[in-house]
Amino acid sequence: MERRLKRAPAAHEELVPFLEALTINRAINLAAYRLVCARGLHELGFNADDIAARLGVSARHARRLIGKDPGVAVAKAAHRWAPIEARRIVRALRAQLQAEGIRFHKWVMRGRRRIGPPTHPDRPRPAFKVKRLLQDERAGLRRAGLSPEQIWAINIVGLGSDELNELLLRGSR
Repeated sequence: MERRLKRAPAAHEELVPFLEALTINRAINLAAYRLVCARGLHELGFNADDIAARLGVSARHARRLIGKDPGVAVAKAAHRWAPIEARRIVRALRAQLQAEGIRFHKWVMRGRRRIGPPTHPDRPRPAFKVKRLLQDERAGLRRAGLSPEQIWAINIVGLGSDELNELLLRGSR
Protein backbone atom coordinates (compact mmCIF):
# COMPACT_ATOMS: atom_id res chain seq x y z
CA MET A 1 0.00 0.00 0.00
CA GLU A 2 2.90 2.35 0.73
CA ARG A 3 4.23 1.97 -2.83
CA ARG A 4 0.83 2.87 -4.24
CA LEU A 5 0.53 5.89 -1.95
CA LYS A 6 3.81 7.27 -3.25
CA ARG A 7 2.47 7.15 -6.82
CA ALA A 8 -0.90 8.71 -5.93
CA PRO A 9 -0.50 11.23 -3.09
CA ALA A 10 -4.17 12.29 -3.32
CA ALA A 11 -5.20 8.77 -2.33
CA HIS A 12 -3.27 9.20 0.92
CA GLU A 13 -5.94 11.66 2.09
CA GLU A 14 -8.65 9.01 1.87
CA LEU A 15 -6.79 5.75 2.38
CA VAL A 16 -5.00 6.38 5.69
CA PRO A 17 -8.13 7.56 7.58
CA PHE A 18 -10.07 4.65 6.06
CA LEU A 19 -7.52 2.11 7.26
CA GLU A 20 -7.48 3.71 10.72
CA ALA A 21 -11.28 3.55 10.89
CA LEU A 22 -11.19 -0.02 9.63
CA THR A 23 -8.92 -1.05 12.52
CA ILE A 24 -11.43 0.44 14.96
CA ASN A 25 -14.59 -0.93 13.34
CA ARG A 26 -14.30 -3.67 10.74
CA ALA A 27 -18.02 -3.43 9.94
CA ILE A 28 -17.32 -0.28 7.90
CA ASN A 29 -16.30 -2.50 4.99
CA LEU A 30 -15.95 -6.15 5.90
CA ALA A 31 -14.66 -7.16 2.45
CA ALA A 32 -11.77 -4.68 2.61
CA TYR A 33 -11.03 -5.74 6.18
CA ARG A 34 -10.85 -9.41 5.20
CA LEU A 35 -8.68 -8.64 2.18
CA VAL A 36 -6.17 -6.59 4.15
CA CYS A 37 -6.05 -9.10 7.01
CA ALA A 38 -5.68 -12.10 4.69
CA ARG A 39 -2.79 -10.48 2.82
CA GLY A 40 -1.11 -9.41 6.05
CA LEU A 41 -1.47 -12.81 7.70
CA HIS A 42 -0.17 -14.53 4.55
CA GLU A 43 2.92 -12.32 4.59
CA LEU A 44 3.46 -13.29 8.23
CA GLY A 45 3.55 -16.94 7.22
CA PHE A 46 0.02 -18.18 7.90
CA ASN A 47 -1.45 -20.66 5.43
CA ALA A 48 -4.91 -20.47 3.87
CA ASP A 49 -6.56 -22.79 6.41
CA ASP A 50 -5.31 -20.74 9.37
CA ILE A 51 -6.40 -17.50 7.71
CA ALA A 52 -9.83 -18.98 6.96
CA ALA A 53 -10.27 -19.98 10.60
CA ARG A 54 -9.26 -16.52 11.87
CA LEU A 55 -11.44 -14.58 9.43
CA GLY A 56 -14.42 -16.91 9.52
CA VAL A 57 -14.43 -17.66 5.79
CA SER A 58 -13.94 -20.83 3.77
CA ALA A 59 -10.45 -22.02 2.82
CA ARG A 60 -11.28 -21.36 -0.84
CA HIS A 61 -12.26 -17.80 -0.03
CA ALA A 62 -9.05 -17.33 1.96
CA ARG A 63 -6.98 -18.56 -1.02
CA ARG A 64 -8.79 -16.12 -3.28
CA LEU A 65 -8.16 -13.27 -0.84
CA ILE A 66 -4.47 -14.16 -0.65
CA GLY A 67 -4.16 -14.05 -4.44
CA LYS A 68 -6.00 -10.76 -4.86
CA ASP A 69 -4.17 -7.42 -5.03
CA PRO A 70 -5.51 -5.22 -2.20
CA GLY A 71 -4.53 -1.91 -3.78
CA VAL A 72 -7.45 -1.21 -6.09
CA ALA A 73 -10.16 -2.80 -3.95
CA VAL A 74 -9.12 -1.00 -0.77
CA ALA A 75 -8.65 2.31 -2.61
CA LYS A 76 -12.16 2.04 -4.08
CA ALA A 77 -13.63 1.25 -0.67
CA ALA A 78 -11.77 4.20 0.84
CA HIS A 79 -12.94 6.48 -1.97
CA ARG A 80 -16.57 5.50 -1.31
CA TRP A 81 -16.23 5.78 2.49
CA ALA A 82 -14.36 9.11 2.74
CA PRO A 83 -17.06 11.55 1.54
CA ILE A 84 -19.77 9.84 3.57
CA GLU A 85 -17.73 10.01 6.76
CA ALA A 86 -16.58 13.57 6.00
CA ARG A 87 -20.17 14.75 5.48
CA ARG A 88 -21.14 13.23 8.83
CA ILE A 89 -18.32 15.08 10.61
CA VAL A 90 -19.03 18.41 8.86
CA ARG A 91 -22.77 18.03 9.61
CA ALA A 92 -21.95 17.68 13.32
CA LEU A 93 -19.60 20.69 13.17
CA ARG A 94 -22.29 22.74 11.41
CA ALA A 95 -24.86 21.75 14.05
CA GLN A 96 -22.45 22.85 16.76
CA LEU A 97 -21.94 26.20 15.03
CA GLN A 98 -25.69 26.66 14.58
CA ALA A 99 -26.22 25.97 18.27
CA GLU A 100 -23.79 28.81 18.95
CA GLY A 101 -25.76 31.16 16.67
CA ILE A 102 -23.85 30.96 13.39
CA ARG A 103 -26.10 30.18 10.43
CA PHE A 104 -25.11 28.35 7.30
CA HIS A 105 -26.33 30.24 4.25
CA LYS A 106 -28.14 28.04 1.76
CA TRP A 107 -29.36 28.56 -1.77
CA VAL A 108 -33.11 28.77 -2.29
CA MET A 109 -34.55 25.84 -4.19
CA ARG A 110 -37.53 26.06 -6.52
CA GLY A 111 -38.44 22.50 -7.30
CA ARG A 112 -35.22 20.81 -8.38
CA ARG A 113 -33.25 23.87 -9.44
CA ARG A 114 -31.38 26.56 -7.62
CA ILE A 115 -32.59 30.03 -8.40
CA GLY A 116 -30.11 32.06 -6.43
CA PRO A 117 -29.72 33.71 -3.09
CA PRO A 118 -32.47 33.70 -0.48
CA THR A 119 -35.41 35.89 -1.44
CA HIS A 120 -35.88 37.34 2.04
CA PRO A 121 -34.13 40.69 2.50
CA ASP A 122 -33.14 39.94 6.11
CA ARG A 123 -31.09 36.90 5.09
CA PRO A 124 -27.54 37.47 3.85
CA ARG A 125 -26.32 36.17 0.50
CA PRO A 126 -25.05 32.59 0.39
CA ALA A 127 -21.44 31.91 1.16
CA PHE A 128 -18.98 30.18 -1.08
CA LYS A 129 -17.89 26.66 -0.21
CA VAL A 130 -14.22 26.19 0.61
CA LYS A 131 -12.85 22.69 -0.05
CA ARG A 132 -9.08 22.88 -0.24
CA LEU A 133 -7.53 24.38 2.87
CA LEU A 134 -4.21 26.18 2.86
CA GLN A 135 -1.54 25.33 5.41
CA ASP A 136 -2.22 28.58 7.32
CA GLU A 137 -5.93 27.82 7.43
CA ARG A 138 -5.22 24.34 8.80
CA ALA A 139 -3.03 25.85 11.52
CA GLY A 140 -5.74 28.41 12.37
CA LEU A 141 -8.36 25.68 12.63
CA ARG A 142 -6.10 23.66 14.94
CA ARG A 143 -5.70 26.76 17.13
CA ALA A 144 -9.50 27.14 17.13
CA GLY A 145 -9.76 23.69 18.71
CA LEU A 146 -10.81 21.56 15.76
CA SER A 147 -9.69 17.95 15.73
CA PRO A 148 -7.58 16.52 12.90
CA GLU A 149 -10.65 14.54 11.78
CA GLN A 150 -12.72 17.71 11.49
CA ILE A 151 -10.00 19.45 9.47
CA TRP A 152 -9.72 16.38 7.23
CA ALA A 153 -13.50 16.39 6.68
CA ILE A 154 -13.54 20.08 5.76
CA ASN A 155 -10.77 19.40 3.26
CA ILE A 156 -12.76 16.54 1.69
CA VAL A 157 -16.32 17.95 1.42
CA GLY A 158 -15.87 21.63 2.22
CA LEU A 159 -17.42 24.18 4.53
CA GLY A 160 -19.11 27.53 3.91
CA SER A 161 -16.66 30.42 3.79
CA ASP A 162 -18.60 32.32 6.46
CA GLU A 163 -18.35 29.37 8.85
CA LEU A 164 -14.69 28.86 8.02
CA ASN A 165 -13.98 32.55 8.66
CA GLU A 166 -15.72 32.34 12.02
CA LEU A 167 -13.60 29.35 13.00
CA LEU A 168 -10.44 31.09 11.83
CA LEU A 169 -11.35 34.16 13.88
CA ARG A 170 -11.69 31.93 16.93
CA GLY A 171 -8.23 30.54 16.25
CA SER A 172 -6.69 33.99 15.98
CA ARG A 173 -7.92 35.09 19.43
